[in-house]
Amino acid sequence: MLVLTDVACTVLSALGAALLVRFFSVLGQLGAIERRLSRKLVHITGGLLFMLVWPLYSDAPSAAFLATTVPLLNAARLIATGCGWLHDPELVTAATRSGNRHELRQIQGPLAYVLVLLCIVLCGWRRHPAGVVAAAMMCGGDGLADVAGSRWGKGRPLPWNSSKSWPGSAAMLLGSFVTAIGMLSYFTAMGCMQPLQALGLAAMAQRVALIAAACTLVESLPSWWLDDNITVPAAAVALGAAWLPGAWPAAAQMSTLWQAAHAAAARAAAAQPGLLVGAAANSAVFAVGMPVLRKGLSDRAISHAWLLGSAVYGVFGAGSYLLMCLYFIVGTLVTRVKLQQKQQEHIAEAHEGRRGVGSVWGSGAAALACAVLAMLTGRPDIWQVGYVASLASKLADTVSSEIGKAYGTSTYLITSLKQVPRGTEGAVSLQGTLAGVIAAAGFSVTAMLAYQVGHTPGGTHLRTHLWTHPGWDASLDTPLDTPREPLVGTALLTTGIAAAANLLESYLGATLQGRFAWMTNDAVNVLHTSAAAAAAVSWHYMLADLAAVP
Repeated sequence: MLVLTDVACTVLSALGAALLVRFFSVLGQLGAIERRLSRKLVHITGGLLFMLVWPLYSDAPSAAFLATTVPLLNAARLIATGCGWLHDPELVTAATRSGNRHELRQIQGPLAYVLVLLCIVLCGWRRHPAGVVAAAMMCGGDGLADVAGSRWGKGRPLPWNSSKSWPGSAAMLLGSFVTAIGMLSYFTAMGCMQPLQALGLAAMAQRVALIAAACTLVESLPSWWLDDNITVPAAAVALGAAWLPGAWPAAAQMSTLWQAAHAAAARAAAAQPGLLVGAAANSAVFAVGMPVLRKGLSDRAISHAWLLGSAVYGVFGAGSYLLMCLYFIVGTLVTRVKLQQKQQEHIAEAHEGRRGVGSVWGSGAAALACAVLAMLTGRPDIWQVGYVASLASKLADTVSSEIGKAYGTSTYLITSLKQVPRGTEGAVSLQGTLAGVIAAAGFSVTAMLAYQVGHTPGGTHLRTHLWTHPGWDASLDTPLDTPREPLVGTALLTTGIAAAANLLESYLGATLQGRFAWMTNDAVNVLHTSAAAAAAVSWHYMLADLAAVP
């Protein structure tokens, strides 16, 4: 029950953060407030509203770790938007000074803001007031300083920093003090930070005032190499830790985090053939195949594909890596089928079929997730089924789309079966659908031929046909914990799931794609390949359990 409460608080915080950005973005679009003011209001209210939820979490050791999901998701969203992987103009408008998305991926401004909140949750949480004071200074102090400085600071610069003003510093001092006192009073009223209650309001106010004054001085100093979102909270944490009583997160809680990190690192180090071997082998392939890569990927996408390929080779080995190469080659070739005709009809892939960074991760995010989970669980044999299904589903999608554009005689919208022009999102054709099923089947059969099942008296084990399967221990040459169905059945499974996921992609394209700023074609690809991987792993487990029943 406690975990459910914490999950509910996390979901509430994540939704609140998204709605907050949306709310101020709409106000800016309507002209109710200036874009600059909209950005600062997000800065002021975002972190404070997030902290208001903290006392609602349970006392479970996992509560703080669940709360970190919110700044982690926001950081991922900022980076993805800044790098161009995610199309989110509302976020760019609400969170950047210049309106340039590249600002979101720099360790300053919005990204520094959410990373500081992440550190505060991990290190201070609601146990030590230093973290709360730091967040209050960053939100209520630094945010108000910018607002006041821009409105009333012209002609009133500070002697030591002409880019700062006396009204801005006054707002910083007052806003920091009031916000910090308000947040600390709220936390103590909610039963948190018991040592602070014994200090008394007067003594607490005096110490917070000194911290606010020091942070105001730090904020006013010239800082061309560090963002105020870093320097102000750092000063507040240092002084708060020295002047305010409180307890840091329990050693046992930090020990749990350390043990989890250590276990994950050990799994990564034990992976075979290993990430270093994967990087070396992948680099050699990229060096030889660069002319082919340039035909199918943009220059930036090639660097991202290198990361993906190195991880797959390092965790799953050469066999699975060759399957990814097969997917790329077939996908590139089929994209160029009747390319001139597609270009004339304005339904061809942009840049003559060269895919971008978003396409790399739209196609490979699920495959990478399977590799990471295989590494963390030590069971690559299980997650490899999801890996094959994810690539088979994406290949089916690519082939059905490109063949349908080239040879489809009649295309129908999957939701209404209404006839629509070729190339319409969510449209399917008989020729394209059959081509997609054949592609998925061919890919699955190729994967089946790469592996064979060896039977032993005690069960079955997985061996490879032409290469050594990368396992973590000798278990690949001994019976597994659960019986495994023949790989012919697995090939049929991944083919069927890939075909179903291909239809899911068409449905999502017809119903959701384009209706939300973040629901791009790449996002749809992530969803349907992830669904294929999850379904394949689940069915694999279920069939194994059925096979185990006498």
